[in-house]
Amino acid sequence: MWKRMIASVVALTMMLGCTAASAENTRHERVYAVTGADGTLKSLTDVIRVENRDGLDMLTDRTGLDQIVNLGGGEVFTQADGILTWKADGKDMIYQGESDRPLPVTPVVTLKLNGEDIRAEALSEKTGTVDLSVSYTQTGSVPHLVATAMLLPESGISHLKMEHAELVSLSGRQAVIGWASAGADPALQLPEAFHVQFEADHVSLGWMMTIASAEPFEAVCRELENRSGEDLKTEIDEVTDLLTALSNEETLPEATGRTREISEKINTLNEGLQKLDAGAEALASGAAEVSDGSGKVNESTGLLAGGAETLLAGTVSMADGAETLSSGLDTLRDHNAVLNQGADALFQAVLDTVNEKLAASGLKEAGVELPVLTADNYEEALDTVLHQFDPETLRAEARTQVEAVVRPKVEAGEAKIREAVTEAVQAQVLTQVLSAAGVNMDAQTYLQAVNAGKVPEDTAKLVQSTLEAQMASDEVQEAVGEAVSQQIDQLVAENTEKALSEDDRVVSKLQEAQAAYESLKGLREQLDQVNQFVTGLREYTDGVSQAADGAGELSDGAVSLRDGMQTVSDGLTQLSAGTEALSSGAAELAQGAAALHDEGTRTLRSSILEAEKTLAEKLMSVLKQDLAPVIQVLENTSADAANAGYDLRSEDIQTRTVYIIRTDLQ
Repeated sequence: MWKRMIASVVALTMMLGCTAASAENTRHERVYAVTGADGTLKSLTDVIRVENRDGLDMLTDRTGLDQIVNLGGGEVFTQADGILTWKADGKDMIYQGESDRPLPVTPVVTLKLNGEDIRAEALSEKTGTVDLSVSYTQTGSVPHLVATAMLLPESGISHLKMEHAELVSLSGRQAVIGWASAGADPALQLPEAFHVQFEADHVSLGWMMTIASAEPFEAVCRELENRSGEDLKTEIDEVTDLLTALSNEETLPEATGRTREISEKINTLNEGLQKLDAGAEALASGAAEVSDGSGKVNESTGLLAGGAETLLAGTVSMADGAETLSSGLDTLRDHNAVLNQGADALFQAVLDTVNEKLAASGLKEAGVELPVLTADNYEEALDTVLHQFDPETLRAEARTQVEAVVRPKVEAGEAKIREAVTEAVQAQVLTQVLSAAGVNMDAQTYLQAVNAGKVPEDTAKLVQSTLEAQMASDEVQEAVGEAVSQQIDQLVAENTEKALSEDDRVVSKLQEAQAAYESLKGLREQLDQVNQFVTGLREYTDGVSQAADGAGELSDGAVSLRDGMQTVSDGLTQLSAGTEALSSGAAELAQGAAALHDEGTRTLRSSILEAEKTLAEKLMSVLKQDLAPVIQVLENTSADAANAGYDLRSEDIQTRTVYIIRTDLQ
């Protein structure tokens, strides 16, 4: 059950955004600890995987751990002054060690029954209101996001109330999952603990599981920096310079970040105000000219009336031409049905030919069911068959069948494989035992010395008994088993690929499938071309119908235009009478335009410039009092989160650390 609980808490932590960026080489650290309810550390095991992306033969790592054990295979290492040097042979290194150093973040549980402190084991004899609080102590400045899950007993708890926690269902049981941030800057106002209250009736609380990591804080800080697009401090400095210039009514400074866009828009606004004022002045001058020209307009109305009569004659001719066009398009539309029927018949004839070829191709005898192809189903039907003949899919199926034959043969030699792996692991363990016993020899030299009688009998017996105890331990046996499984899987894969490449029957069948695939694919493309032709022809006939409808509307419009031009001609006679009124109105326009320039645009420009200055002064206050502290919090949090980790860290390897802590409540 506790393994499923760990999986659920890990999933919750990942949902909170703990996604690490990939470095050239990454060191994955998983710290497994057991603590008491008061935070006392009972045991700690650190499991580390060092990536070897460059496939180096020798791989180095820093560590402060004791009792180092290789979990990934039989690779040997040397340890000196906190430096591990692995004979990696191009592989990733997975090892574990132990430590009694304190955790950087530790859950601490406080229990109260009816307001009085109480230990968890005493609750099984009590009833009442229980207040449970989980806080997290820090031994450094690195902020951590923590999530704690506590499986609730099946009975004895009711009326749950929670703060910064949720009730979830895990494998039919209910669990409380709470979260908090340990060591985060107080300005972020994130919860530092979670609280649960319930009514207890002889309840038994066993343990809880906590997942903690600094990676969510590092990821959030990295994302904020990426989204800013520029260095935040540089942007703040540029905004400060911009607001200072606006407040002092000075020329706006040059900027390189997002401030440049704001500065350009403010300059555009101010230039627009200047142009508006100049335009108002030009309007006043133009209005005066309009007043002078209104007399000339009256003289031109006679010419307009003559032109309108000529235009009227043209609209009559246009109406006749539109009627002819409409008649011709109606004739084309009458042939649309014949064209569409012919295209459909062509497509059907092609489909009939294709169906005959497919029926004679032997697909049915090969177990491939293909329906009669139609214009509606040919795409889906051929795509289904193409998938069946896909060479990659057939090769994967062949690989699965061959592997089913190869694996039992390889597994039949498991005893020899295990013997070789055990011998390699025993040599490694012997080297560790010799080092712990103060014997300055490697395994091979020591065995030669024993055979030669150069090792004291008591020393040899002590080394042998220690070696046998180590080899019989669960950790070593588990490592041997994993190495044997990996060796078997590797041999199965190699022999499977060899069998596939050397089996002429399989190679021939795959080549035949490739040819059938290419043939069907070409057939599918040919049908697509015919379908495209039929579809294009139908779109053409639809366009002819629409054009015929439009030509009818054009003809009706031309008649309306002709009638309208008659009205225009009559109206020009009345226009001459209106020119005198126009002259009078133009004089009034000139007077109003002068007032707009003198009393309007100048005042508007002055008011907006003053508003820019006032707004800049207010924003400067907000920038200094509110935004600058927030940026400082972001920089501090980013710097602290980058230093996360439990074990020693190499400068050239990025470390990703997750703490998995079981807290025994009793």
